[in-house]
Amino acid sequence: MTSTPQAARAPDLGDRVAVVTGASSGIGAATARLLAAQGFRVVCAARRAERVEALADEVGGVAVACDVTREEDVARLVRAAGDRVHVLVNNAGGALGLEPVAQADVELWQQMYETNVLGTLRVTKALLPALVAADGEGVVVNVGSIAGFLAYEGGHVGYCVLPDQRRRGHASEMLRQAVVLMRARGVERILVTCDDDNVASAGVIEACGGVYESTVEGRGGIPKRRYWIG
Repeated sequence: MTSTPQAARAPDLGDRVAVVTGASSGIGAATARLLAAQGFRVVCAARRAERVEALADEVGGVAVACDVTREEDVARLVRAAGDRVHVLVNNAGGALGLEPVAQADVELWQQMYETNVLGTLRVTKALLPALVAADGEGVVVNVGSIAGFLAYEGGHVGYCVLPDQRRRGHASEMLRQAVVLMRARGVERILVTCDDDNVASAGVIEACGGVYESTVEGRGGIPKRRYWIG
């Protein structure tokens, strides 16, 4: 790939190399741009070849069409990276199998595990010699998901009150405490949703600072009201 004017203005870090997986969009693409701006030669890896090639052209890097679940693709990534790698960002991954356990699709769970867990292992292991060869400067960054400790359904915060315990302030207190815990984890904006026809829950969310954003179709076609706190 040829260098762009942006890459030419970047600070000279010599032959420092950074590898970013899942680089075709989102966090991966933003990370690749940032590393290029800091002077790294960035190896951009992703399954979507056209997107990652466009990104590599933009930042003056190298594009590798790579599925981290395939040994041959990872081997090609290693060859493109070269003998020394200073930064590896394991960003490739995704969320599959969002249904409740009773309706879970095992194949989707296997696919997600193969990409998110074993893919991270496969790439890191393959690039480890190049990371070690970077004279003690090799860094590995693994990108995780907030979904690891927060529920998918509805939003970031979930709570439930038994029918005979409602109208006693329990819901408001649980949501208030959840917001405190989220703040402690560094979450600045919190998404909370409820069924569109659940007036009581909407009132609780609004009382806790929720600002209505929109109504969207949820699972099973049930409309959900989206609120942001913060």
